[in-house]
Amino acid sequence: MLSRRFTLLSVLVMASSLMSVGTATADPVTAQAVTCRSDVPFFLADVYNGLTLTRHSEPETGVEAGAWSTGQGIGVGWDGNLFAGPDGLVYHVTPGKELYRYRWTASGWADGGRPQQLPGLGLQFAGGAAGRNRIAVDELGDFYYFELGRGLTWARFDEATRTWNTRLIDGGAKWTLARYDMLIAAGPGVLYARESQVGNLFRFQYDAASERWIEHAHQVGAGGWDRFTDAAGVGGDIFYVLESNNTLKWYRYANGGFVTGSGRTVGSTWRADLRIEATSDSCKAIPNGLPTRPVVPAVPHAPANLLVAADGRLDYSYVDESNRTVNAQVTDLTGGAPFGFAAIPGNLGVTGTPAAVDGPDDRVRLLALGLDGDLRSNRQVASNGAWGPTAHVGGFAAGSPALIRAGDEFNAFAVDDAGCLWRRAFRNENERLGWWHQGCHDLAPQALTTVRAGDTWHLTARTRSGSYLTSVLNGAWTTLPGTGFTGRASVVVDGSGLRRLFARAADGTVRTLAETSPNAFGSWTVIPGITAAGDPSALLAPNGLYEVVVRGTDGYVHNTGQLSIGSSGWRPWREITDYAEQSSTDPTAVAVPARNAWVVAFRDLNDAPRLRRAQSGAHAALGGAGFVDLPLTAAR
Repeated sequence: MLSRRFTLLSVLVMASSLMSVGTATADPVTAQAVTCRSDVPFFLADVYNGLTLTRHSEPETGVEAGAWSTGQGIGVGWDGNLFAGPDGLVYHVTPGKELYRYRWTASGWADGGRPQQLPGLGLQFAGGAAGRNRIAVDELGDFYYFELGRGLTWARFDEATRTWNTRLIDGGAKWTLARYDMLIAAGPGVLYARESQVGNLFRFQYDAASERWIEHAHQVGAGGWDRFTDAAGVGGDIFYVLESNNTLKWYRYANGGFVTGSGRTVGSTWRADLRIEATSDSCKAIPNGLPTRPVVPAVPHAPANLLVAADGRLDYSYVDESNRTVNAQVTDLTGGAPFGFAAIPGNLGVTGTPAAVDGPDDRVRLLALGLDGDLRSNRQVASNGAWGPTAHVGGFAAGSPALIRAGDEFNAFAVDDAGCLWRRAFRNENERLGWWHQGCHDLAPQALTTVRAGDTWHLTARTRSGSYLTSVLNGAWTTLPGTGFTGRASVVVDGSGLRRLFARAADGTVRTLAETSPNAFGSWTVIPGITAAGDPSALLAPNGLYEVVVRGTDGYVHNTGQLSIGSSGWRPWREITDYAEQSSTDPTAVAVPARNAWVVAFRDLNDAPRLRRAQSGAHAALGGAGFVDLPLTAAR
């Protein structure tokens, strides 16, 4: 039972001279609250493999005098390594790498001390001296460990399936004994890693639910941490370290630094060769730094995604009325046999517009927003083939994602409910390297656009106040001129690599903005003649002219295009179905250069998918391209 709540107002003010290693300190008045159990169980394994229990009743303050219980012998034969988790769980890894789980209760070992054997984690070092400080268990019961050259891994035991769920969450080059040689868990996903040789200390926080890196490799200690032989975290950003001079030190971190009094001696006769562990959920910080799952509103009748793969086929994806992602691979634009849609297995409970990009092997990767804020990822098992299993990849996103490919690496972008941008990389199917914070700009969640110019990917986003921002991958943001825009901009790259944006203003006019030189833009101009009900979609047609489609306030899809290459004039708008079908969605248009064509996708009022190919000639006298309906069948 959590029984005590402290703010630093109630903590003894201790002299900063107690800070025996290089640290930053936090103002005790402003540090967040911490709640702790009445005492913290510590499990101590000695060189003879005996196990002793002792308790510390002042984890909030690090007071030593009168705060420790008398040691109690509770076991023998604890060779190998032990790791303490939440709720009295104690894990024993034998020298043979067998993994056992015990639970300590107020009355002793549960089940008479009979452990449960769990499947091993497959770590060659786990039971030996090399595993002593490379495995840690946080207050949620999640394991974190690093394998040399592979990286930092998260693991959670699934009680139902009796298997471990694992993710590689940080790359291997950083996680070697030449960089880090000690790992301490001190909260939900809160990790401290000691840098070997120089003895610096770094703080991390990983949220397993959203798969976000809340903090990554933030240096909190400069030198001196190499004096410590072992450590035990108790939650709440509080941990204890065992010094080589047989003393135990106490630390608490809050609001960007160690609180005053951190580094004080809390135990004076602790052998440096002890293996120490403590119940990892004994204390909890308030707040704990983790994000809350967003409320994702359903976006019915969202636009489709059209992707032209490198082999010329058209990948057509959308979210249907049953909140499934459905997909068709269209290889023929002549209007012959119909192409059928099929639901992507497992890609359920989604909304908005999916994102898609093809890989170097022509396999498409697709990403869709779940109504629970988790993004769903799928990839084809072969080019133009079946889809692999759906993976939930976290994110806690508030709007539809964007997806790009740079070489062999896929990068996903999503906006959270605070208007902040997050990015994650997918290098292979086994790496889950987490979402990385890319800054907060009060972004609208449903307004990300990506476009490629040569080897450079550009990201365009809209702020909630109606301005557009643009950036390259990992670059700074540029604010574009103008404000008062709604929805997502459509961005097109011309033959010289310059961009042109098309967007809907608050008054319903369709406007365009041209890039005059790299990252320099002119002024927005109106494309007259229509009041738009949604976002326009634009493309550069095979004949070199910009073409634009938009849903009007009459519910029909209309098209215009440049009068000639380089012209600032536009053809009169014309409806693309001869007023035969209204659209329930904003249209999506894309050029298919390999077929010397461009197409428009939308869905009718019954949510049935439509695809129309533009053709010139027959309707040239009417001021532009005519459109041919390409037969499709909806998913069952």
